[in-house]
Amino acid sequence: MVMAWPRIDDERSPSGTGGDRRGAARHSPEDVPWIRAVKLSREEARVINVSSGGILIECHARLALGTCTVLQIVGPANRVN
Repeated sequence: MVMAWPRIDDERSPSGTGGDRRGAARHSPEDVPWIRAVKLSREEARVINVSSGGILIECHARLALGTCTVLQIVGPANRVN
């Protein structure tokens, strides 16, 4: 699973409030139909949500530290093999 978290020094939410500090709205995969598929090093991944700051995806592969991983986002002009 690959996840992106807000920066610790993000000041959009006062410390200790426990509120959602994300500044960008999250959209479901259905809201971005141009994303046809996402692959991580040839393995299919599932889109959890998309925002202007990134994409949250989930896959079964375990990503090892210090290795290169290829992220491929397939749109309508690309073919998935």
